[in-house]
Amino acid sequence: LEAMAEWLFACGRPAEAVRTLGTAAAARAALSSPLLPAEALEVEQLSARLSASLGESEAVRLRAEGEGLAMEQALPEAAALANEVRPG
Repeated sequence: LEAMAEWLFACGRPAEAVRTLGTAAAARAALSSPLLPAEALEVEQLSARLSASLGESEAVRLRAEGEGLAMEQALPEAAALANEVRPG
């Protein structure tokens, strides 16, 4: 999901990217599967770019929204985004 967030941002979809990062964080917490240090740095850098793009308060709101999604809802949404978004 973190890679999908990076891809969404590259495709000009920062709101969906932040929300996806929130979903990824919640999934990792539920699975007790933390990011490796290098991955954590990449996610931190992406988060900073997304906050700069959207504004801090909007990024925080969207991330919390993503964190609140149940996996049963988050995975179909991610699949739909993957089918809908095309690099431009």
